[in-house]
Amino acid sequence: MWQLAAPAVVTMLLQFVGGLADMYFVGRLGPAAQACVGMGGHVALLLMAGSMAVTTGAVAVMARHEGARERTSVVRTAQQCMLLSAVLALVAGAIVYALRREILGWLGADQEVIRAGEQYLVFQALGTLPQFTLLACTAILQSLGDLRTPLRIVAVVTAVNVLLDAVLVAGGAGIPAFGVVGAGMASASSRMAGALAAMALLARSGFWSGAPQWRVDLRQWYRILRIGYPTALQNVLRNLAFAGYTQILATSPQGTSAVAALFVGIRAEGLGYMPGVAYGRAASTLVGQSLGAGLPERARQFGWVCTWQALAVMSAFSALFYAAAHPIAAMFSQDPRVVELAASYLRINALAEPTLAFSIVLGGALQGAGDTRFQALVSVLCMWIVRLPATWWLMSRLGYDADAAWWTMAGSTAIQAVLIVWRFRRGAWQKILV
Repeated sequence: MWQLAAPAVVTMLLQFVGGLADMYFVGRLGPAAQACVGMGGHVALLLMAGSMAVTTGAVAVMARHEGARERTSVVRTAQQCMLLSAVLALVAGAIVYALRREILGWLGADQEVIRAGEQYLVFQALGTLPQFTLLACTAILQSLGDLRTPLRIVAVVTAVNVLLDAVLVAGGAGIPAFGVVGAGMASASSRMAGALAAMALLARSGFWSGAPQWRVDLRQWYRILRIGYPTALQNVLRNLAFAGYTQILATSPQGTSAVAALFVGIRAEGLGYMPGVAYGRAASTLVGQSLGAGLPERARQFGWVCTWQALAVMSAFSALFYAAAHPIAAMFSQDPRVVELAASYLRINALAEPTLAFSIVLGGALQGAGDTRFQALVSVLCMWIVRLPATWWLMSRLGYDADAAWWTMAGSTAIQAVLIVWRFRRGAWQKILV
């Protein structure tokens, strides 16, 4: 477990650094620029949700075949994962490009944010194909139990992103300052570098040698999507709910400052929950391979061991966020109002941070087993039935400020953790066929 989790944790931390680079360099341009990059990052997460329809299902299937020592079936599924990812990337990228202004409007952006944001989203759209390719390659490596190679790839992505951010956002060395657009250029370029590196490393490893012929297999596509679509739907609905959450927040007395604080808080908080994502990836691989080998009890043990270790790490970060909320927020913004609101966000959500260990890691274990539908249902319940109505009621009807939104986020996060623990303890996932 530790052999998988350790490189995954470092990978998540590097991704966190890459995300911070955009917010750090753009943070000097003011709240509107921060809100723009934050919303653009939210669109990237929405695109990743589409990719998860492929990668989640592919990991579950490939890990089962790997556990059963069926390497030819692993390679065949990997081919279909790559082909299906490319098709979805082209469709998703075209949609983002065509509707970039409308998307920002749905997220609650004002005209100032939309003007800069639509140019930023052009590069998000251009980066969709390399992003999906990179995620597909990472899913293949993860199913094989190789999380060290993705670490090397993410190191390349992070280095390119930080370097280009430093040059393109503020300008320098004879290069003009592109501002928010420069951050978009850096993001798209780093994804392209990562995709090329991932494909090269897979080819050099000999993984494709002796592979079946590359051709579309609609039955395999159906098999992958049947498992992965609930996870994609879960993330799409979660991101749409988040868009509604942002719109409600934009109507608060703090307005754009509250929206900017939300994205600052989320970026900073990522340092705490990304180790949980890393352990979730390890749990997904180990559970899938154990079930493929016919060892359901070992799969259950892996799920809990990953969870307890993630809980220890995330609890430590939670204490840090609570104790040093203001200095951490000040690292990402020079606007006093944004800093104060972001610090409040960090303190309140630090209380719910440890519960994310259960929902993220055990959720990853359930995904590795192919049990994805229940999580989609839980996500809809917590976001659409709990968080959104409660936030709207407290702010629009009772007149509370942004702190009320932070409390509803923390509360719905805790509820989700309780439901995921209940599902995992029942053990029905140990009998699912993929």
